[in-house]
Parts: sequence; C-alpha cells; structure tokens
Amino acid sequence: MAPRAVPCENALVPDAPMPHDVFLSYASIDRAAADAVCTALETRGIRCWIAPRDVPAGADWGEAILTAIGRAHAMVLVLSRNT
Repeated sequence: MAPRAVPCENALVPDAPMPHDVFLSYASIDRAAADAVCTALETRGIRCWIAPRDVPAGADWGEAILTAIGRAHAMVLVLSRNT
C-alpha cells in the first residue's frame, strides 16, 4: 500500500520522500551556530533542511517549514539563551 498525503496544519506532506534527513530548527539570532551544525552534519553525509536555504523561492514560509518537519526523519534543535 502506497503512503498517502498527511495533513500537517496548513501544509500537506507529499507522498514523495524528503531529500533531507534532518530538519534543523534555530532562532534567527543563532544562525551562525545553526549553519555550523548544518555544515558539520552535511560533511558527514547527513542531509539537512534549513531555512532560508531550503525554502523554495516564492513559497509560503510557514507551509514550507511545516511540510519539511512532517517529512523529516529527525529534528535537530539549536538551543541557546536566545531561544
């Protein structure tokens, strides 16, 4: 049986697999740290989804983020005093 779209708030999680392994979440002020984490993971072959890099041009940010969360295998949170 093929997987079907699953509602995720305002977004739909398409049947196609996500081309990323991990959704990377961070506060805007922690962008440098998040970029460093992303680089470290991708250097090791772990594909990351990180905004704004992976938000398609013209896409609704909220929907793009919800879809990416719903399709990710794991989530990495960058936490600091700023979050």
